[in-house]
Amino acid sequence: MYAPYQRAGASKRTLSNTRGCHTHTDFNRSFTNGQTIKYRVCVKVALEPDNCSAWKWDTTG
Repeated sequence: MYAPYQRAGASKRTLSNTRGCHTHTDFNRSFTNGQTIKYRVCVKVALEPDNCSAWKWDTTG
């Protein structure tokens, strides 16, 4: 599972959880308050396109 995200005016980054299904991973990112950010969650699928949610928009803070 992985989560691509992008802050306004910045390049796209990806957070990865390599622990497998039915697990979670916490990430602590220091963002300036009030920034626009978009993100989605994807699951890698062997030999098929990855299964990803729609992009979500939020504001940091």
